[in-house]
Amino acid sequence: KDNPSEYAEVLNAEAECLLHTGEIKKGWNKLREVSKMLDHSDAYGIKMKYHQNCALYHRLTGDMKAMDESNTQRDKLQEQSSQIEFAMQLEQVNAIMELDKKQYELEMQKLKHEKMQQQLEHAAQEKEMLQVAIDQRNALINEFQLAIKKIERSDMKRSEIFQTLNEKISSVKTSSSAI
Repeated sequence: KDNPSEYAEVLNAEAECLLHTGEIKKGWNKLREVSKMLDHSDAYGIKMKYHQNCALYHRLTGDMKAMDESNTQRDKLQEQSSQIEFAMQLEQVNAIMELDKKQYELEMQKLKHEKMQQQLEHAAQEKEMLQVAIDQRNALINEFQLAIKKIERSDMKRSEIFQTLNEKISSVKTSSSAI
């Protein structure tokens, strides 16, 4: 009795048993108790069973119009229950689709992040290579300047000076091409 829905379900079962065993009045009394509890219950199954039992009672008492009304009430409840179930399933499908969409978006963001990370790593490698090339070029320029100063101080002949300068220039050109 603490749980009205469960108690109504038990009373429904008792009423059905009483109706099937020919104790129609006792069955009807149980159904009237169930009727009082239906206002506090959201369980469509209990309400449908109640109307089904009422239809059985009315059939047993010969009241076909009341039986049809009970069956109509049961059918309406069945339709409402089906609509609610369909709406809930639709909500579940929509929620799953939304979750799939979010997962797809997260995956796309992850891929974009990975691509950007790779681009950053590539740029860092290019920067390192460029710095090494600049350092090599600067070293060659320093060598070139040292050679010019050495030539200025020495008593070399003109052809030897130009030959040395051409060698250094060729060295810088080769290095620049590599860069």
